[in-house]
Amino acid sequence: MCIALPAKINAKNGNKVIVTPFSGQEKEIDCTLHPDAKPGDYALAYGGQILKILKENEAVEMIELLNKVAQRKTFFDIIKRGKLTKNDVKYLMTLDTAEDLHLLFSEADRLRDCFLKKTVCVHGAVIVKRHVA
Repeated sequence: MCIALPAKINAKNGNKVIVTPFSGQEKEIDCTLHPDAKPGDYALAYGGQILKILKENEAVEMIELLNKVAQRKTFFDIIKRGKLTKNDVKYLMTLDTAEDLHLLFSEADRLRDCFLKKTVCVHGAVIVKRHVA
């Protein structure tokens, strides 16, 4: 699978531009398809070519989404591996953002459905300790 990633244009020399893609390593790529590209612009780049000039808000949104995926690499590695270690369970139990919990619960529901179909209903109990003064 190939993916075009957003890149910020740092400099231009003729039909070449220096960009900083999501990976963080500067690269020189061709801008023949978009000769109006200029430093400060964001572009969608693939295969050494600028495919599209992006509006700044589009590029920022893409970069934020890519960062969220990168931050969840540990989660996806655990899910891909399939067999949980004690450290994996500890990591999963520390998830606390709404997005992370949604991801965790969705994966748990998918696995339950995969192995048990809809024959098992899963409930959880929350125990609240009351401190009596």
